[in-house]
Amino acid sequence: MSYDEVSFGSDRQPRWSTRAAARRWPLVILAGVAAALAGGGYLLGRPPEPSPPPDAPFPQADGVQITLCPDSGESCEPGTPEQAVAEARKVPELTSVTLVTGDEARRRLYDAIVTREPQSPEEARYRSLAYPPHLRAGLRGPADLEAVQRRLAGRPGIGRIFLTWPDFWAGKAQVAVALCAPRLASSGTCGTSYATRAQRDAVFALLREQDGVEEVFLEDRPFALRLARHRQPHLRFTLGQFSETLYARLDDPAKARAIAQAVVRQPGVAWARLVK
Repeated sequence: MSYDEVSFGSDRQPRWSTRAAARRWPLVILAGVAAALAGGGYLLGRPPEPSPPPDAPFPQADGVQITLCPDSGESCEPGTPEQAVAEARKVPELTSVTLVTGDEARRRLYDAIVTREPQSPEEARYRSLAYPPHLRAGLRGPADLEAVQRRLAGRPGIGRIFLTWPDFWAGKAQVAVALCAPRLASSGTCGTSYATRAQRDAVFALLREQDGVEEVFLEDRPFALRLARHRQPHLRFTLGQFSETLYARLDDPAKARAIAQAVVRQPGVAWARLVK
């Protein structure tokens, strides 16, 4: 090789650098293809996927629900709702004891559930369900449940006592869309099997098209199982008891009902609800 061949003087291009550059182009192209494969696939047209659930701890129990004992047919001491409220308010581990009437309990459920058609038989069924009155109260700490049960055992009007938890998705999403599963065979357009991948993808795509949707998450069945076991570790849950659920985060919670109504009639959807 002569000095001129590697010289960068005058306007001559060194032949070895030109050949090296030519050899580098295939490498650059291959690197770009690899980046597309590893980085989401948009260059190859691969559709986007729902986000996984937010990386946040599961909430701790923060309250109790207490059934009432109105008559001697129950294995508890009968009493009036007013007696039950008075007894619960004596317990130092409880805060903000309130009586929830049957009408109030039904209204809370009806306000959250999004039905497929206004004034439909499905909506009429929700309206006609009978809900017994109960007490709700805050709990100073999950470990205080045993003390509460001990203090209220045998007191007039007090039935069973259950822990309550904040919704994991509260503040993270405003719409929940449950997909079909065998246990939801009587809901929506469900048969006796799980929603297909194609159905899930179609519901996801429709959610993303709605005005105000910022992000869509997928709560898969293993995540739902872990959440249930966190809440009730003494029960024996199995993966087959759960369905997949899509959650949508909105720029304005006021849009939640309209967005839920836009997807609730889609194939593969069991039901939709508002997250509050």
